[in-house]
Amino acid sequence: MTQKYVGKHSLPNTADDRRKRQYNPAGLLVAGFLFVLVGTPLGISSLVDGYTDQHLIDTGTKVQGTVTDIRESRSKNGRHEHVTVTYKSEGGEWTVEGSHRMKTAGFEPTLEDSKQTVYYDPEDPAKAVILGWDATMLDGSAVAGGIVGAGAIMMGISLWRIKKMPLPSAADHNIALTR
Repeated sequence: MTQKYVGKHSLPNTADDRRKRQYNPAGLLVAGFLFVLVGTPLGISSLVDGYTDQHLIDTGTKVQGTVTDIRESRSKNGRHEHVTVTYKSEGGEWTVEGSHRMKTAGFEPTLEDSKQTVYYDPEDPAKAVILGWDATMLDGSAVAGGIVGAGAIMMGISLWRIKKMPLPSAADHNIALTR
């Protein structure tokens, strides 16, 4: 007589065995919940940052700033350009940093000493944003939306599998009550 499975956690050998194997969908449900739990604050944080930047653009004071430093970084998401822009307000001279993803086709890199439009809060000139930079709202929202979406799909699949699981018979329930 040959054994079908060598150990407790061995995989089934045939297609029939694979169809018969029952998976516990609770792990997938928990993982989906964790994805939603992590993705939601990321999305909210990204939207708040974007709203704050847009509020500065709508209500802040517009000035021309000068690019004083340029750095480039590479990651698996592509190349990014980081700039430091110096601008003047009534309270003195301030700096703001910005970054964006560099596009490969037709991208013109920013030149040092070039002019950039800056919006700052007149009550707190240290709060500023460079117009057209810091596209973190869209990037962060897309990533967070993907995480939340994946979590929702995982939870949906696990709940669907739970719904399809056979219920224990009434006889099993009565036996458990009499013990």
